Amino acid sequence: MEITFNDIMHSKRYNIFYIEHCRVLANNKTVEYITNKDHVNLYYNIPLANTSFILLGPGTSITNEAIRLLSKAGVLVGFTSDGGLPLFANTDKNLDIDFITPTSEYRASNYIINFIPIFYDANKRLYCAKALQIKRVNLVLELWHKNYNSCNIDFTMLNQNATCFLSEINQVSNTQDLLLCEARYTKKLYSIITKAFGIADFKRNKEGNSHDLANSFLDHGNYLAYGLGATAAWVLGIPFALSVLHGKTRRGALVFDLADIIKDAIVMPLAFSCAAEGYDDKDYRLALIEDFHKNEALDTIIDTFKEAINTCL
Repeated sequence: MEITFNDIMHSKRYNIFYIEHCRVLANNKTVEYITNKDHVNLYYNIPLANTSFILLGPGTSITNEAIRLLSKAGVLVGFTSDGGLPLFANTDKNLDIDFITPTSEYRASNYIINFIPIFYDANKRLYCAKALQIKRVNLVLELWHKNYNSCNIDFTMLNQNATCFLSEINQVSNTQDLLLCEARYTKKLYSIITKAFGIADFKRNKEGNSHDLANSFLDHGNYLAYGLGATAAWVLGIPFALSVLHGKTRRGALVFDLADIIKDAIVMPLAFSCAAEGYDDKDYRLALIEDFHKNEALDTIIDTFKEAINTCL
């Protein structure tokens, strides 16, 4: 029996893979990746029906048949550089999200039909953007209190920052002002979390390296979150270019909008926690994927976007 992407709902799929320096190929009706250790080939099966997306790093090749099976199973495939970041479509620094998406045309069309009028109405688009940001803030409050209550986080300051941003969200009248408010809110979050984990003189640098674990883990985690955002948009049948807040001229901007729902709540605190404990990339990635699953990250993104669309109708 062949696998179809309906076997397990995407929001319930557990696996996210980053693989590098290997071959990805089809074996009968399964997909495997092959690595070489001490001149011995090691074969690993990819559970298609329980995988959301795969990131292919440097030194990776993939066969036509493997891509066909991944597409049939509804698995998105992204291409990355070292460590799972960044996803790339071009060689310059203004990078878009580059995923090969499954080509099935049998998904429900009701979400894209309902979303198109929202996208072309500035007021409705702003309302939708606000709804996503409100969920983002509330999720930070919920999950930081739940998962990091024993850490030295200034929850009074966290609550004040959230209250201030929520008030600003209600007042702004355009997306540019909303982005400015978002930037101030995020800067304050960084201040709170760096103090909690004792990482002094932190400065956000989106070109982090192995000697700057916090920035490196933030980048790594954000691109995994982009994978979830891309998966959610694909599941709902809405093109990545139809964003509500981020760059309207960037073809992957909706992915950024959706990933933002869970980035601060899940990626940010774990990045600093793992950096403080000296994790390596692999251990951080495994911990983050586990947190995505435990906190139902993909479910949350899909449900939040669906609700935002419905409330804008």
